[in-house]
Amino acid sequence: MYLLLGVASSLNSQNLSGNIDAYITIVIGVAVLFQVQPMTLTAILLFSHSLFYIGLYYTVQDLPSLVTKQINSTATVIVALIIGIIFYTNKKRDYFHQENFAKLFEINPYPLILSKIEDGELLKMNHRASKFYGINKKDLKQMRAKEFYKNQQQRQAIIEELKKTGFIKNQVIEQKTANGNYRWVQLNYELIDYKGEECILAGVTDVTDLKEMEAELVQHASIDPLTGIQNRRSGIQLLKMLLMESERIKDTFVLCFIDVNNLKIVNDRFGHAEGDRLLKTVCHVIKESLEDDDLFFRYGGDEFIIVFKGAELDDVKKRWSIIVKQLAETSPTLYEISVSHGLFQYEPNSAITLENMIKKADESMYKEKRLIKNLI
Repeated sequence: MYLLLGVASSLNSQNLSGNIDAYITIVIGVAVLFQVQPMTLTAILLFSHSLFYIGLYYTVQDLPSLVTKQINSTATVIVALIIGIIFYTNKKRDYFHQENFAKLFEINPYPLILSKIEDGELLKMNHRASKFYGINKKDLKQMRAKEFYKNQQQRQAIIEELKKTGFIKNQVIEQKTANGNYRWVQLNYELIDYKGEECILAGVTDVTDLKEMEAELVQHASIDPLTGIQNRRSGIQLLKMLLMESERIKDTFVLCFIDVNNLKIVNDRFGHAEGDRLLKTVCHVIKESLEDDDLFFRYGGDEFIIVFKGAELDDVKKRWSIIVKQLAETSPTLYEISVSHGLFQYEPNSAITLENMIKKADESMYKEKRLIKNLI
């Protein structure tokens, strides 16, 4: 239709001004704008050009001018056909890629999300992602990628890194689902061009179970299984960190070395189960009396260490008196719960090692232990 109009207007222009520019423009324009199959385009161009040829024959009286215009218009048709074939091939290739992308996107065994980098608009989400995040695909347009993130600064850092490198591999973070629950995920990001826009393609792997197992392993490695408090390895590590922090901010703390009296006697007379119960009771009473910042860990056997953070010696002595009273009140009828303790106050710039601090508190504890009369 457009070509026929072009033929008519060009022939009219030929009569009035002697040029066929309108025909050349429309032929090229049709080839570019209407990207149809090559065979269809060839048939359309041949038909319209035949009509144009006939029209030229009757409207151009000068033979050299007629031949020139026939050659130029034919060359234009050939060029238009080549352009049309190239554009159609590219369009078909793009369509094929988009179709393949859509199919691969949907059948991927892992959750996939496609979003705009600038405003986070969700463009696509495969079935697994929809199920994982609890989102109906119909609601995609109402949501933004930022709603998945627990920390918006973290998302911004990811975007900045993507703009620099184009991809991010194995990023482990917490993300929020539609029901408000948080899940640990491992994300692989890639910056892609989707329909002319810069977008983020994110592949999601749920690693919540792995993170929970990891946390459980860390707990097993750092928690004493009998008493439920920090074990020696993790306790010493935390104490080293506390020492460095106290030195940096010029703060003080009091280290208390504890020994549970008569544990061997309780084990021998009443069994190891009762001995375990004694240790757990002591730990429970002490834990209930400590501040959140205080450190409490099992040093070994019947020995424990408390660190009263930011405390003075006189204050700790008062707190310890309360603990001793509470231990006595929880004693079973078979025996009395008794513990010995030794205190050492750390002062900034004292240039004392952690080992020497523990040694001094231990020595102080043994002085008290020798004075205590053990009663069963």
